[in-house]
Amino acid sequence: MIEVHSSINGLRCPAFEGVYIVKNGHAYPGKQRYLCRVCRYQFTLNHTRTPVAPETVILVARLLSERLSHRRICRVVGVSRS
Repeated sequence: MIEVHSSINGLRCPAFEGVYIVKNGHAYPGKQRYLCRVCRYQFTLNHTRTPVAPETVILVARLLSERLSHRRICRVVGVSRS
């Protein structure tokens, strides 16, 4: 017999469309994290990422071509490694 579980507030897994969702801690800015118990996918609702300016992307590419380390490039440009 297949057991059907209700989701939290009608949430569905973005990857699998599963409905067996449980809370799974908090992300850095304090947003709730969720876990799909079917496919084990972890997600945050309405996550926001700060876009990186195109000039910064060009600068990073130029510094990479100069064979600087990723850590040094992040310090110089002021962005995170991720």
